[in-house]
Amino acid sequence: MSFSKSKLKLLSRLKYKKFREKENLFMIEGKKILSEGLFSNWKIVETYFSETAINKNSSLINALTERSIPILKTSSKDFKKFSSEKTPSEIAALVEMRECSSTDLLKIPNKRFILLEDISDPGNLGTIIRSADWFGVNGIILDKNSVEITNPKVIKASMGSVFHLPIINNVDLVSLCEKLKVSACRIFSTAINGKPLREISFPQDYAIIFGSESLGVSCKLQDQADEIITLPLKGKAESLNVAIAASIILYETSEI
Repeated sequence: MSFSKSKLKLLSRLKYKKFREKENLFMIEGKKILSEGLFSNWKIVETYFSETAINKNSSLINALTERSIPILKTSSKDFKKFSSEKTPSEIAALVEMRECSSTDLLKIPNKRFILLEDISDPGNLGTIIRSADWFGVNGIILDKNSVEITNPKVIKASMGSVFHLPIINNVDLVSLCEKLKVSACRIFSTAINGKPLREISFPQDYAIIFGSESLGVSCKLQDQADEIITLPLKGKAESLNVAIAASIILYETSEI
């Protein structure tokens, strides 16, 4: 299939959130992330390869062909125009957004959720998603002030884990906590003055709230928590990166 100027314009515009939301589409780049998306239940609309990338990735090309996913040959020059990478891998795909609601999550048995408030750094969000995927979290819910999961830097940092578990944006977390409690899901919030993590007994169904590095979890959301937890400070660091803190806490709770 050919690569038109209108296609190039569309892909270039998808670097920006407002156009991703308008078109209900987003871009992914790289062999690893495309492979993760290919074997998920997300819809890949079409893919883009340079001549060199086609010749070096015959197994991936075959997998796309078997699934009747269009493959468009794209020049290195055009990749540089629409890619979000400084050095494009020259493998990309157009993906259709999927809808998932908090109502759907409430139906999941053995709830292990992460609630994220004001997570604005896409690298942090992507890392949290990747860790959540590794440690068996089965739902991530973000408030309206957090970066959206279709941000190219989020997708890159997640290494494709965005395709592996339900993730919902723009949720009123206070209202969600109230609903979770009704379904017997215990709520934990992270804070500097909480109870040490290893002294906490986690139930089968629980949700853990993480907030921004600068402000932490808001008071209104902390008020929804059944218990406040913390990672005890041993050194002199002012704060702990939220993605690192989330990974440590998820590791500690992963054997429950």
